[in-house]
Amino acid sequence: LPKRVWTCVLLVHVQVSCPGVHRPAKEDVYLSVFVTGQYHQSECLPAVFPLLFQEKMTFEKVRRKSVCP
Repeated sequence: LPKRVWTCVLLVHVQVSCPGVHRPAKEDVYLSVFVTGQYHQSECLPAVFPLLFQEKMTFEKVRRKSVCP
């Protein structure tokens, strides 16, 4: 059976809004994402809603041992 290489790329865009939510702690917040064994963390933002993460997180996974049936 022929072997093939496949690549999966996931691009994540996030915007968080929480109407009516009050955060008592005024510490900065960040977004952490773990996908396909890879970890990405955003820059810290002030804890003010809506949280607008203006970052692009790209997760790429290459599989070399895939067998095509």
